[in-house]
Amino acid sequence: MTKKYLPDELMKIVTDSFEAERTNNVSFGKTLITDDFEQRGMFISNGTTFPIFAGGDVPVNLEEAYEVEGREFHIWNIAADKTTQTVFVELAEIEPRGDKKVVWPYVLVCKIENGRIKRSRHYGDPAIIKANVSLEEVRPAVQL
Repeated sequence: MTKKYLPDELMKIVTDSFEAERTNNVSFGKTLITDDFEQRGMFISNGTTFPIFAGGDVPVNLEEAYEVEGREFHIWNIAADKTTQTVFVELAEIEPRGDKKVVWPYVLVCKIENGRIKRSRHYGDPAIIKANVSLEEVRPAVQL
């Protein structure tokens, strides 16, 4: 039988994954996802609707993502459901690109299985990255 984690434990798994990425700790990050981890974008990218990042692409893409120095995560809201073992996070990710920092606000939904992230869905518009918005511009939009 699969262990059911409490909401605080579920949220810690997800926030630990952000911390692993922020600190470039790919070995710890890999312990937080299942071997069959799948990430789905809930948007259109390069002509692909709902692009999937899974399988053999995961280790390579994880290494590349974790190499980025100076990444930040600003979490506005986080909640977890014990019954479905799902974590919902409203956040903005800030990533240095060249001489500027890009901001991408999105909602992340993570399905946890046996204490590891099995699937994640990213709801956000990647075009916002190209718009060069600031965190200060995003903040009022997410205030409840």
